[in-house]
Amino acid sequence: MATFEDAWRAVKLEVPVADPLLCRKWVQYAYNELAEQYPWTFLFQETILSTVLARTLVVGLTQGDATMTSAALFVAGDVGLQVRVGTGPVYTIVTFTDASNVELDMVYAAVTDPVASAVFSTRYVEMPVDFGSFETVIDQQTQRPVLTGYSQRDLLAMDPARTSTSEPRILVFKDIHSTGRTRYEWWPHPTTVRSYPTLYKIKAAPLADTFAFRGVLENREDVLVAGALKRAANWPGPSAAVRNPHFVLGHHDRLEKDWRLAVHTLGLRDDDQGLQSYSTFPWHEWHTTGLHSTESLRSSDASVADYFGGL
Repeated sequence: MATFEDAWRAVKLEVPVADPLLCRKWVQYAYNELAEQYPWTFLFQETILSTVLARTLVVGLTQGDATMTSAALFVAGDVGLQVRVGTGPVYTIVTFTDASNVELDMVYAAVTDPVASAVFSTRYVEMPVDFGSFETVIDQQTQRPVLTGYSQRDLLAMDPARTSTSEPRILVFKDIHSTGRTRYEWWPHPTTVRSYPTLYKIKAAPLADTFAFRGVLENREDVLVAGALKRAANWPGPSAAVRNPHFVLGHHDRLEKDWRLAVHTLGLRDDDQGLQSYSTFPWHEWHTTGLHSTESLRSSDASVADYFGGL
């Protein structure tokens, strides 16, 4: 199984005058560029998004203070939950101090209330650190997908006060949290314990030497080497006295064509593992899939619906 180190060392052999750090950067750039060109199967990761049972607690809140107090009612698992008093702003618990004190993500804006009735629930979900984009979010109890193609503007038109509570039907982008993770808002807001199997595409991240490539890249580090070398062809060398042998007029253009062909071919192999890239699927061959051809249709008494109705 090829690793990131295998790839950048191969580049180093091709461009011996380049510093290892520069070779690493070229391969990293090639990997980032490749990751953005196709919905590669090896970039998909599974997780489970969960909601908790909403509960109402009597808490103490002071205007201008981020500390929320209670009569020893808090638990460590409250971190990450959202808190709302009436129809006021939504706050997130970021720190569990003890059973009587927690910290909110913002200072309390309303009038001081030592006996406020606050609802604790899962209004937002913080995605994994490697999250790039959604593929599917499934509500297995209702047998339907949770939709993700909505914005805060859409939600503002549907429920500006955020008062709807039910089983969630959509996930709406909220923000990039201070932790660097992407946050989404459930709508309607859930009040029960539920789990949602989720498939998402990971984003390209800085690679470590021991990082092992997966899927069609498992033994094809040469594709990344090709992508790195096309960048190397634009580098004149470390000094006027020491020149890069790949820095030749027209060499970058030739390597660019080789790189694009290699990525396209790799994309076809990736579709063999798990079809994701519809634009490259050979639709002209679709009639042969599963033996659903006109020849097989003529040789039997089956109708068109018998062959194609289940697709």
